[in-house]
Amino acid sequence: MKENPLLPEIHRLSHGDHVASLFRDIEERKAVLLPFLVSSLRMGKKAFLLHGDSEMPARIRDLLHDLNIKGSLAGNAPKRKKNKGVSTGLVVQSAKEYFLSDGIRWTRFLDFLERQALTAFEEGFDGIAVACDMGCLSRIGGRSAVASFERRYDAVLSGLPVTSLCEYDLAIWGPDTLIELMDSHPILALEGNLYENIFYEGPRERADEGESLEILNRRLARIRERRDLEIDRDRARILAEAIVRTIRESLLVLDEDLKVVSANPAFESTFSLGLEEVRGKKLEDLGSWAVGLPGLLKHLAGLVPERASLEDTELEIALPGLGKRFMRMSARRVVDEERFPALLLVALQDVTEQLRHREIIESLNRTFLGLGSDYLENMDVITNSCRSILKSDMALYLRFEADRLIALGTGRDEGGVMVLPKNSPLIGLEEVMRGHGSTITVRDITRGPVAWREDPWVSGHGFSSYIGHPVVLEGAIVGLLSCYFINERVFTPEEEHVMGILARALAIEEERYRKERSLKDFVDIASHELRHPLTLIKGYAATLMHLIPKAESGVIGEVLRAVELGADRMNELVKKLLDLSRMERGRFITAKTPSDLCSLLRRAVEEARIERDNVRMRKWGFIPLVDADPEAIYEVAVILLENALKFSPHGSPVDVGIKVIGQEVMIHVADRGPGVPPPLRRRIFEKFVQADSVDHHHAPGMGIGLYLAREIVEAHGGRIWCEGRKGGGSVFRFTLPLKQGDSFKRTSPSPLKTPEETGERA
Repeated sequence: MKENPLLPEIHRLSHGDHVASLFRDIEERKAVLLPFLVSSLRMGKKAFLLHGDSEMPARIRDLLHDLNIKGSLAGNAPKRKKNKGVSTGLVVQSAKEYFLSDGIRWTRFLDFLERQALTAFEEGFDGIAVACDMGCLSRIGGRSAVASFERRYDAVLSGLPVTSLCEYDLAIWGPDTLIELMDSHPILALEGNLYENIFYEGPRERADEGESLEILNRRLARIRERRDLEIDRDRARILAEAIVRTIRESLLVLDEDLKVVSANPAFESTFSLGLEEVRGKKLEDLGSWAVGLPGLLKHLAGLVPERASLEDTELEIALPGLGKRFMRMSARRVVDEERFPALLLVALQDVTEQLRHREIIESLNRTFLGLGSDYLENMDVITNSCRSILKSDMALYLRFEADRLIALGTGRDEGGVMVLPKNSPLIGLEEVMRGHGSTITVRDITRGPVAWREDPWVSGHGFSSYIGHPVVLEGAIVGLLSCYFINERVFTPEEEHVMGILARALAIEEERYRKERSLKDFVDIASHELRHPLTLIKGYAATLMHLIPKAESGVIGEVLRAVELGADRMNELVKKLLDLSRMERGRFITAKTPSDLCSLLRRAVEEARIERDNVRMRKWGFIPLVDADPEAIYEVAVILLENALKFSPHGSPVDVGIKVIGQEVMIHVADRGPGVPPPLRRRIFEKFVQADSVDHHHAPGMGIGLYLAREIVEAHGGRIWCEGRKGGGSVFRFTLPLKQGDSFKRTSPSPLKTPEETGERA
């Protein structure tokens, strides 16, 4: 037995419901009556179809034919048995014994309802459903009699296990009667649809109707309530539409045939398809889904019969202009079978970038966790990782040496280490050499300067796109990490960020390399420095053993002094190493007291004059006492003077000066030595760094004196730096802060100048 789809809400009727069906023709009658009888029987009720003729008319036979059942045409229905069809509970009989020409036999009708309800329960039914053709009442009095019957009927239904459908043919009944009928029917069936009757007044209200004004006010209140409900419904609809239009995920509404019903703007933007282009079309007819279509259709088709849902299912889909994208799909079957056909709501989120981000993070973690102790091998691992993460055709790391480039390459048969001249025509190299400190991207190399196409890797392999990032260590650019691509590429901010991360990782390896090289240099220099005094001591000790029996006292004294000098030199080296160790461990403590810097400086100068008499000192103005550790500051002055004497040609002067400038005392030591190259003027204050290389080490020292001087000065809150000197040589300056309020206006605010800067003869 097939249900009429026009009235799915009929399933919601329950005991006590009182429906007035108003119809104009047999089709409208069937649209309500057939679903009423079928749903009642399916819900286990005993159904009665009361007609207004003495014999069953042809129209009733047609209805039974439409139902495709054989009901009992007498008042006695067969008892319901298990697994029997729904037709076993249908009774068709005449209503004339209750609605006679001289009036309505209300008591008999009520007795009929109560008796049949009781009998139905005994027979195993869940109450009764009564469909009554009210046409026979048209011959009984006027509209007041009909309205009175319906009101009484409505009043008793609430206490009976009865669902009632009263049928009124609009061709028989006048409008006045129908208006009155609205008072007693909470539900109206009209044109094949059920409606809540806003003019219905329950039995309690009718028992105390009151004045006409009260009745009017009640009805107006219902109208206002209905209006408010409609406003709320419209507001909810507008809000829902705004949410759908605003949400960033692509939303698609499909029918059970997987045809597009609707889509939001995010879908139109993502898939480059307008709603009007896709409305009514099946998914399989949308070309942009070509890659992921089979999997998508398989998932969605399973939702239709199973009434299930999908959560976070990942698909690969091709999008116009974007290529393959990864989508996370959630879908739900929206079902309200009593009112609407089923729909599929599909949400698609482009998670390509999320998955790409996760992949990048995992790759970076694997890279960093896989680094070992060999810095060169680590640089190669980082370069390979750069190529893998950015999916480039070749990755290259250029390390800047003094007069050459060391290239670590991977991909396109360019693996291994290569040595290149520093003026090689490589993309990004010139910009980085000029101090460009951020990412360099080139989308289309062919549209750039001609010099880019002269890059040997571009000309050799035909690369189209490029991305590079400088490697910066302590403010200086020490290398360039590059990636080349065959196909034209638009680089995302995340890819630029990855280049920056890997460049910083390379900077860490460069720092390790620098420290390891410095340590090796230190070992070489320390061995050289210690070997000389040891050889001296050993040689003079052997001489003493040989000469003591026959040598004169003067000769023995000279030998002993040479031994003492060698021992002093070794002791000085050991002392500096101990000072270095204390500073590294944070155990270097300054004992500050009000100190006379001029006296400390003069003492250091006098000691230096023992070795060379052309050390000159000059003081500008009054120099106040400074809170400082006098021995530590004296050590700084000695270190600077020793360096100046060590690197100055014999006979050239060394100039020392002191002056107050603002809130600081500035001291300088200037020499006429070879000078310090600009790239080394900051690094010269690091541990084990010297201006001359290990291979050409000729001046004594292990490269820790200036480091100790910097640590002492900075521990006092001062600064120390190196400058080139006009005419050749170097100027080392350091400052110490004055006590609050000790600045002197009468001193010049200009920097402390060397003799040639003031016009004096050097």
